[in-house]
Amino acid sequence: MTGGPDDGPARVPGDAELSYERRGPAAWITLNRPGQRNALTATMLTQAHRALDLAEADDQVRVLVLTGAGPAFCAGADLRFFRAMLAEPDGCDRFLAAIIEPLTALMARLRASSRPVIAAVNGACAAGGLELILACDLVVADTGATFTDAHAGLGIAPAVGAAAGLVRALGELRAKQVLLLSEPVGAATMAAYGLVAEVTPPGELERRTTELAATLSRRSPVSVAAMKAMVHQALQPSWDETLQSDLEFFRRNWNSPAMREGLDAYAARRAPTFAPPC
Repeated sequence: MTGGPDDGPARVPGDAELSYERRGPAAWITLNRPGQRNALTATMLTQAHRALDLAEADDQVRVLVLTGAGPAFCAGADLRFFRAMLAEPDGCDRFLAAIIEPLTALMARLRASSRPVIAAVNGACAAGGLELILACDLVVADTGATFTDAHAGLGIAPAVGAAAGLVRALGELRAKQVLLLSEPVGAATMAAYGLVAEVTPPGELERRTTELAATLSRRSPVSVAAMKAMVHQALQPSWDETLQSDLEFFRRNWNSPAMREGLDAYAARRAPTFAPPC
């Protein structure tokens, strides 16, 4: 399908957990659960795939932009759903099917897209949100944005390639710092580390992202697609191999004492008390 000349919102079926809008040459995909810090749900992820379908069907879309509504970019997976699945006998498979598998597929589509993908990080970016931006090509952040792996405080570990992605983006020791401390890191620091390409002043993120999208739209689509593929092919082990290792650990750790304590503590708004290592 060829897109029409008019910019504006396009309908993504389902509840309004995500919005899609073409602005000139860019398709803006906005996570839209601001009251829940844009935590990922099965519905949101389904709509994200539909939004990519719309973008891919529109030959006037030259750039993809991923951002969040409200004060946060994305807090990661919806932990209420995560915690509820621990009580279910088939909870691991259900959580994987509802969240991890569609998130993995979404990240794969962003990586494989022939279009450049900009992550416009407008606020807190944590856990699955951090993993999501690692699948993008260019990260631009508001000066007040923060980045947190968060998994170590919840008794879990990244399931979709964040550890390897951070090592590649930051280097081994800085990746360990972000992963092990599980504390928010500011946008300026992440820019110094190499993850964030540009930090924008307050209120300037949307304008600057629009400028970058316009610049990218003037580059050769053939060259952009080829260079993305070249960069990905240069990475060893591959993202697919890394992902399989992460998922195997996630399954082994499912419903472990550490995972239960971390999620229970989060729900109770208290500090977790983890048992010492075996």
